[in-house]
Amino acid sequence: MNQTPAALLAAVSAVRNMNDIVLGRMKIADGVPVETLSRFGDDIWDLSPAIFHVTARRVARKITFAGIVCPVERLTAKEYIFAWLNERLPDPAGRLQPLQARAALGSLRQFMGFVRDRHGRFDPALVDQVVLDDWLAFQNSRPVLQTRVAACLRSAYQLHRLADILAARAELDGLEAAPSAGIARATSLSERVSRWIAGRWEVGRGMPVWSTPGRMGGICGARAQARNPDGLVLNMQLIALQAQAHPCSLVQNKMVYCMIHDALRDLGPEAGGMDTPISALPETGQPWRSRFDAHTLAHEERQLQTAAYILCAYLTGMRDGEVQAMRPGCLLRSQSADGMTERLAIRSLVFKGRVPEGEQADWVTIAPAARAVLVAECLAARHRPERDDGGIWTVLHRASAKDRGLPHVVRRINEYRDNLDRHFGTPDNPVIPMVDDRTWVFNTRQFRRTVAWHIANRPFGVIAGKIQYKHASVAMFDGYAGSSACGFRQEVEAERHLGQIDDIVTHYEMRLRA
Repeated sequence: MNQTPAALLAAVSAVRNMNDIVLGRMKIADGVPVETLSRFGDDIWDLSPAIFHVTARRVARKITFAGIVCPVERLTAKEYIFAWLNERLPDPAGRLQPLQARAALGSLRQFMGFVRDRHGRFDPALVDQVVLDDWLAFQNSRPVLQTRVAACLRSAYQLHRLADILAARAELDGLEAAPSAGIARATSLSERVSRWIAGRWEVGRGMPVWSTPGRMGGICGARAQARNPDGLVLNMQLIALQAQAHPCSLVQNKMVYCMIHDALRDLGPEAGGMDTPISALPETGQPWRSRFDAHTLAHEERQLQTAAYILCAYLTGMRDGEVQAMRPGCLLRSQSADGMTERLAIRSLVFKGRVPEGEQADWVTIAPAARAVLVAECLAARHRPERDDGGIWTVLHRASAKDRGLPHVVRRINEYRDNLDRHFGTPDNPVIPMVDDRTWVFNTRQFRRTVAWHIANRPFGVIAGKIQYKHASVAMFDGYAGSSACGFRQEVEAERHLGQIDDIVTHYEMRLRA
């Protein structure tokens, strides 16, 4: 879990709400009130409502995090156990059973202690291949059955599942908020910079340079962004934050300035330069991008926010205005009567055909959209105090940006398409297939209409669609879903028994979206 100490010391998760129900996706014993179930923010989780083994020991029915003194380790442990209980991780063992949670927490604490003993502290960012190899060697050196070695390694290889982008933002916010006055009085500028350079040399890292030199920061003017003959631009802003100095001081102090450029020549450049590790793509085993700097982080935050918007718009069928009216806390969780199913809904405002200020309504949704809501809330949290609308879709280009209209959203979606093609496609094989030899142009209505066709094609789908889309009548949704002159619904029925449904759906989706 790629969280940094700055984010975790406050014991606030970037991916979980403190009121999330720990057993939210578990079958619960009859008669247990939902309000009594343990929440993510609790330090003791009572798992007994989901444990039906009558012989289970009392000590195995609860797990406690109170004994984990370090806030970083405590929050990491909570996020890890919560995710394994509730998400389908890529693990042959499947979801964690409540009765096994205590043992899983014990294994994780052993691994965190191993990392702490090696580095003096635990930080998920410190977990690299060398640490994993040493952890495996440590397991093999202990009196542990060979069949148990894989289980001992599980906690190590599952820790990387949280988002790099959120971790990088936490790192940068922590650097910017770190007090440096006391350190500045205690040590000289040259000592701090020299120690910082030595630290990068020890771990084999280069000197931070801007990933996009044309968009270098403007701190201290052109002198702070001094170019070298190769066209690289040292990221003085990041160097200053990491060395706990002022960027102008790095430029004005000639000895330090020469020291930094000599280090660039000796160590070489490193694009980005931030410490947050970048996860590897499963397909290639290589990092999905270079390390972050302030500009590339803001860019990826915008892409992540756009991806979250697309998921919400597509998986709920909400109009753009309804999506943009979402506010913090709009994700609702409840249990079915039998306790077997967690129900998810998004609360927002309907404007079409309603009073000018809108009317509150709920849209049923699924887990990917729910996760997208939490990510959007996290991305917008640091900008919300500077805005007066309290929304979760704050444009992350600049904190003061006011451009949030429909044209801007459409532009963001198509920029996201271009970003996917740059990273994962080629000119001859783009990620988003071309139509009639032209790049497909997205708009917000396409998500809503596409899912409407799929809903209408299910049993009782027209009735469900009328409720989900907040239409005044079943006939209105039936027309919206394609029963008009386009012939979509009629051909679906005609071809269903011939096994050609998928081809017909694809063909008419492309025609209708055009």
